[in-house]
This record gives sequence, C-alpha cells and structure tokens, in this order.
Amino acid sequence: MIVYEHFTLVENSAGQKVEVIGHQEARLLDGSPVNYCSENVFEIVKTGKLLHRVL
Repeated sequence: MIVYEHFTLVENSAGQKVEVIGHQEARLLDGSPVNYCSENVFEIVKTGKLLHRVL
C-alpha cells in the first residue's frame, strides 16, 4: 500500500510561500483505492475486503 500526501503552496501572513498538506490518499500497488477504517485497518474500496497492518 502507498499513501500519497498532496501538498498545496500557499502564502502566509508574512508573504512567504509555504507548503501545507492538502489531503492523503491510500492505494494498493496496483492503483486500487483504499479507505482508512482505523489506524491499523484499511478497506479495499472495490471489494470491501479489510487489510490489517501487522506490526
């Protein structure tokens, strides 16, 4: 699974350009989207199957 973090470039009150995190997107290696259910459980959108993170 890969988690993509999308960043947006904005200008702060001092006029400096800074990057802020927009949103995160999780996908399997084949590109299938995955939803977060909890910190260690994810759901494959297409199949509804649950993935459990093993620590």
